[in-house]
Amino acid sequence: MGMNVEDLRSGAPLNPAEFTPEDPAHYQRGSIQVWDFIADQKLDFFAGNIVKYVCRAGHKGDKLEDLKKVKAYIDKYIELCS
Repeated sequence: MGMNVEDLRSGAPLNPAEFTPEDPAHYQRGSIQVWDFIADQKLDFFAGNIVKYVCRAGHKGDKLEDLKKVKAYIDKYIELCS
């Protein structure tokens, strides 16, 4: 079984190989998983993806690519809200 939030809080060493697809390391940096925050705030698809990419920017792949995704979601969201 992979690591979970309680393992991280306990100070267990991070081993990315132990994370399941539902618990990737780039979403495990805070005290709440990104998708739990998105669900708690009842964010829609666009707002949720904005939060997701902001939170993972620089922690999975290229930071600039994630920030470009944030911008694309924001631009589309503004277009839909106009």
